[in-house]
Amino acid sequence: MSFDGPPAMSAPELLQLLTSDGHFDFVDADGAAATMQFSRDGSVVAAGPGGERRGRWRIASDRYCLAWQSGGAGERCYRARRTGDGVHALTGLDGAAAGTLTIRR
Repeated sequence: MSFDGPPAMSAPELLQLLTSDGHFDFVDADGAAATMQFSRDGSVVAAGPGGERRGRWRIASDRYCLAWQSGGAGERCYRARRTGDGVHALTGLDGAAAGTLTIRR
């Protein structure tokens, strides 16, 4: 299933969002939840019921890419679209819904 909605955020918008030094609530397409923090140095930490994961992130064109240190899935890239106040819908490069990233207040 693909996502039809607002346009993807640009690289500068993504960079500003992810380097805001805030925490984010992430819910994947299957409903699994975690809290994420993206650091300016390109590191990311996700904490959820299964424990903590660490990885690296980067901006590539109009998407952000994540590579976790464990799990062996390799780098995955996503487009983000603003869908509400502090809420961003994530889609994979194939357009399939990948979850939501919400700024914690």
